[in-house]
Amino acid sequence: MVSRVRIKDQWNEQRIFSQRTLGAMLVIGVLVLALLVRLSYLQVVRHDYYLELSQGNRVRLDRFLPVAA
Repeated sequence: MVSRVRIKDQWNEQRIFSQRTLGAMLVIGVLVLALLVRLSYLQVVRHDYYLELSQGNRVRLDRFLPVAA
């Protein structure tokens, strides 16, 4: 029985690796850009809304009357 030796095409593998690396970098870049856009939206556009919410989080002292048993 004769076994065939498969010779690798190094240039083709390098091209495939480069394409996959470029694709992964593109996906990561788009995700980082989306994260920065969302962060800017929350910090700049929605600033007043979250400022109001934070003002409502202050400690309030309420007087309560003990219930007679």
